[in-house]
Order: sequence, then structure tokens, then C-alpha cells
Amino acid sequence: MQAISGYVEQRLDQAIVSIMQYDESDDSLSLIAGAQLTTDYWQALQHVKIGPEVGTCGSAAYLRRPIVTANIAKDKLWIAFAGYAAAEGLQACWSIPVLSNSGTLFGTLATYYRQPREPQQAELELMQRAAALVSLAFEHHYQTLQHELTDKRFRSLFTQHPGAVFEIDTDGFILAANHPVGGINQQSSQQAIGKHFLDLIDASQHEAAKQSFAQTLQAAPMEWC
Repeated sequence: MQAISGYVEQRLDQAIVSIMQYDESDDSLSLIAGAQLTTDYWQALQHVKIGPEVGTCGSAAYLRRPIVTANIAKDKLWIAFAGYAAAEGLQACWSIPVLSNSGTLFGTLATYYRQPREPQQAELELMQRAAALVSLAFEHHYQTLQHELTDKRFRSLFTQHPGAVFEIDTDGFILAANHPVGGINQQSSQQAIGKHFLDLIDASQHEAAKQSFAQTLQAAPMEWC
């Protein structure tokens, strides 16, 4: 996120860029990127409830559309935050909501200025492109978290399952095994790794196991009795 904010600052003269992340659990925004902003300002912009008249970013997030504050000192949206803006030397703010392709709110991208200022169309278009990059970054972040959660659940089921469970490659060789596998053929679960799964199955079941394995590789549906 800091890289994206730096990218925008290089292309918008005198801009101070910030990125805020939306938290659905308390309907709030929190500052997560803004290298030029002070620690006090960062602390003030944590868990800020969004609303139609809550600063430029809170309003942009609530209304799901760009909001321009050309003069912070004269804008009623900033009544609750005017002191923080004055201490920071901020006099204008333009904010764009960061949305997913389906319209899910991820947060906001904003530019601040140290003098009252209206945006040019080209500047708003650049911010829209930057907001799209931020959206992609959020998408990747949340997908990674979901994959990690799914993997954690799988590993918990794998490890804690009372029955023998093992993970195999496409050739049928065991890559990982849980503890109960150690009860098969009087070997530890670690000793099972590297062996073929047929080594853990009674010879009378080999043919049925081979057929089931072949169906699995072909993603064919199977019925278990």
C-alpha cells in the first residue's frame, strides 16, 4: 500500500496520499498508509465510523462515490476533525472509495494538500486508476487470508482426525501422514512418508483402491459405501 501511495505522490504535485481500510465489523475506516502523516494523525484516524458527514473519506466510503473537500476549514464534513487537520497543516482533501468489482467496500484512497485546492479531471482519473490498484491489493490480501484459514482448517482436521489420514502425490506416494497412520503395519507416521499408499492397504483391497485412485485423478465422482 505504501508503494501505491508513493506512486500517486510522484504524479500529483504536492499531494499527501493516504489509504484507509474498511472494517465491516464496526463499520469504520482505519489509516493503513500515509508516510507523510504524523503519528498523532495516524492515531486519530483509527476506527473512524463512516457516515454521510464524517470527513472526506468517511463520506466517500459511506456514499460509495468520490468526495472533494476543496477547503477543509470551511467544510462541515470536517467539523469533528478540523483540529487534527489544522495541526497537520492540511487544507484540502479529495477521496475515492476503493471497491471490489462486485461493489464490496475495501476502504478509501485520498490525497491531501497544504492549500485549498480543487482537482482537475486528469488528477481524478489518476486517482481512480490508483484506487483500482489498491482494490487489487486488497483482493490479494483477503484471498491470501482465506487460503491461510482454509489451510489451517484442513491441517487441523488432518492432524486431529482420529482415523488414519495421509496426503499423497499424483503417483500415489505419501507426502504427509497423521499420527494414527502409525498404527498401520506397526510403523510411525514419519516412516510412512515416501511409501506408496498401497503399502498401507491390505492386498485384497489393492485393485479397488487403484480404481478409486484413478477416478480421483480424473476428477470423476465416486460413491462410498
